[in-house]
This record gives sequence, structure tokens and C-alpha cells, in this order.
Amino acid sequence: MSWPYHLPALVRISSVDGVDIGWRIQDSLAFAIELEKIGIDRIDCSSGDMKLLRGRSMVWRASGFNVANAARILCEEESPSIAVGLIREPEYVESTLRDGKATMIALGREGRWPVQAALSTGLRSRVGRPPRPVW
Repeated sequence: MSWPYHLPALVRISSVDGVDIGWRIQDSLAFAIELEKIGIDRIDCSSGDMKLLRGRSMVWRASGFNVANAARILCEEESPSIAVGLIREPEYVESTLRDGKATMIALGREGRWPVQAALSTGLRSRVGRPPRPVW
């Protein structure tokens, strides 16, 4: 079965493993070229969470810690990218998109983030609880 052309095809990759012998950003850049050849529309740039023997994460975690990898894939390979990774501030989302560091932001773990972001910008109309389902 082939994927319908009219639907987007997105792939999430571990853009770096964070260990010396693991997957590196250079590997992701080469992989992005191959993904584009087969029609992938966006590459979601996550990162592996390889740990040292004592359980310490090898990937430095701060706000937007995967944005730099998404930016490299977007800028160096011209492959549309999705940034993820502790992206919490609406202003940071806006600047990431405006500055061309990613073509999309993926959010998770905070279901009310869109409402909180809208409220933080002063938007008041139609912000609140989603409509109740009608069965």
C-alpha cells in the first residue's frame, strides 16, 4: 500500500543520540536528504535519551534543546523541520518560527498550552473550555 499523495507524511527522528558512538547530527542531515527523496514532508527532530551508566542524560536539556538540530536540517538540507523539546513559552515558539529555525513546533505533555498561550498574548474571545461533546 502506498501513502496517498494528498496527505502529509511526517517522520520523527532522533536527530542526535548524545553519545560519542551514537547517531550524530551529520547522520541526520544525510538521512534528511534520503527522506526528502521518498516524499517525506516534515522531519520531527527529537533526540535519543541515551544515558551514562549512572543514569545521567547525555543530551543537554534546556528550553528548546532540539531547536538547533531542527534549524540545521531546515537550513543546511532545506528539509522542512519540526522542533520539539521543552518548548513552553509562546514568545519562544513565535521567535523560532519567525527566525526560520523550524517550519512547525510540536507540543506535548501540556494539553492546555494553546489556551494558556492565547491568554498570555491578551486574546480573550473564544478562549476557555472546549465545547462539551454531544452524543
